[in-house]
Amino acid sequence: MMIGPFIKKDLLHFIRDRKELAILLLMPFVLISILGFSLKNVMGGDGGDLSVTMAIVDEGSHVTEAGHFQTVLHERGLSKEQVQAFTRVLPHVSLPDLLIDQILDNEQLSFIELTHVDALDEVQRADYDGVIYFPEGYRIATWKQVFLGEDQVPAAQVYLNEKAPLRASIVDQIVDQLYRYWNIQMSLNEIASAQQRIPLEPNWFVPDSVGSWEFFDEREPISSFDYYTVGMCVMFALFVVAFIASYGQLEKQQQVFQRVMLANVSPWVYMISKWVSGTLISFVQLIIVFTLSSLVYQTTFPTVLPFVVITIMFSITVGALAVLMTSFNYHFQTTSLITVFSSGIVSILAFVGGSFFDIGELSESLYRLGQWTPNGAALNSYLYLLSGGELSGLKATFYRLAFMSALFIGCAWLVFPKRGEAQ
Repeated sequence: MMIGPFIKKDLLHFIRDRKELAILLLMPFVLISILGFSLKNVMGGDGGDLSVTMAIVDEGSHVTEAGHFQTVLHERGLSKEQVQAFTRVLPHVSLPDLLIDQILDNEQLSFIELTHVDALDEVQRADYDGVIYFPEGYRIATWKQVFLGEDQVPAAQVYLNEKAPLRASIVDQIVDQLYRYWNIQMSLNEIASAQQRIPLEPNWFVPDSVGSWEFFDEREPISSFDYYTVGMCVMFALFVVAFIASYGQLEKQQQVFQRVMLANVSPWVYMISKWVSGTLISFVQLIIVFTLSSLVYQTTFPTVLPFVVITIMFSITVGALAVLMTSFNYHFQTTSLITVFSSGIVSILAFVGGSFFDIGELSESLYRLGQWTPNGAALNSYLYLLSGGELSGLKATFYRLAFMSALFIGCAWLVFPKRGEAQ
C-alpha cells in the first residue's frame, strides 16, 4: 500500500524541524519544572509542607455526661449488667472524642495541628483554619438518640477561615467525611437492630467501625510533579495534531499530494499514513518526556504495561485527530484552522481536560465534559495509574478513546476530498 515511504517522510520532517522538536519535547519539561515547584505545596502528595491549624471546642465532659446517661438507663429499668455494657460502648459513640482520635491516629492527617479547648470564648477563630464547636450536652443527646430513639441533638458548628480557603476546605472535608460515615453506620446499625428486635441492647453496636474512616481506594497521593508531568504531556501531545496538519497543508501547496494522486495511490493510503505518523510521533514524544521526568522528578508508574497501553491508546486518538484536522484543511483549503487549533483550541482542551489544575474542584459538569476529550481521558488514566490503580480499572477510558478515534476517522472520511475533488 506504499504507506511506509509516507510515514518515513513525515518522521524525517519531524526530526529536522528543530522548532517543533523544542515545542513537543523541551517545552513540556520546562513547564513541568515551573508548575511543579510553584504549586508543590498545593498538591495532595506534598502534604508534608502544608500545615493546617484546627481547634475543637468541647464544652461537655465525657465522664460527666456518661454518668448522667447511666442514671437515665437506671431510670429506664435496665439492670446493672446492661448499664455496664452500654457504658463500655459509649466512648465509641462520642463524636467529639472520635474526631480527636481519628486526627491524632491517622498518619495521613499528621499535617494538622490540633488544639482542644473547653469553651468557645477561649478561641480566636481568626487564629485557626477551622474550628469545630460541640456544645454542652452534645454527647448525652447523641446517646439518647442512638440508644433510646430520641432525636433532640444540639447542632455542632464548624467555623472556617475564609482568608485561608484551601486549608479551611481541608477541615470542612474532614468533618464532612466523619459525619458521612457516622450516618451510614447509624443507618446500618438501626437496620440490624430492627431485624434482631433488640432495640435497647448494645450488642448490635459495632464500636470499631463507627466514627472512623477508611479510604475506599488505597492509592498513593499524587505530587505536583506527578500531576503536571501528566498534564503537560497530554497537552503538548495535542500539538502533534497541528504539526501533522501543517505539513499536510504544505505538501498540498507544494503539489506533493497531487503527484501522489497521479501515481494512482488511494487518498486514504495517504491519510492512513498521517494517522500512523501522528500516532508514532505522539507516542515517542510521551515516552521521552515521561522518561525525563522519571529521571529528574521521580515520576514513575508502578507497572509499565498499563502505562504503555494507555499511551498507545491516547497516541492513536491523537493520530486520528490529526487526520481529521488535515481533512478540514484540505476541504476548506486554508491554514487558518491550524492556527486556531494550536493557539486556542489546545488551550481550551487543556483547561477542560484538567492539565492546569483539577477541574473537578471547579465544576463537576466541566470534569465530566473533560472525560470526553482525548487529553482529559488520558490525564485521569495516567493519574489513576500513578496512584497505584490497575489496568482493569481503565475500561471506561479505553471505550472513550476508541469511540473518539472512530469518530475522528469517520468525520475525516466524510470531509476529505475524493479523488475527483482534490485540487
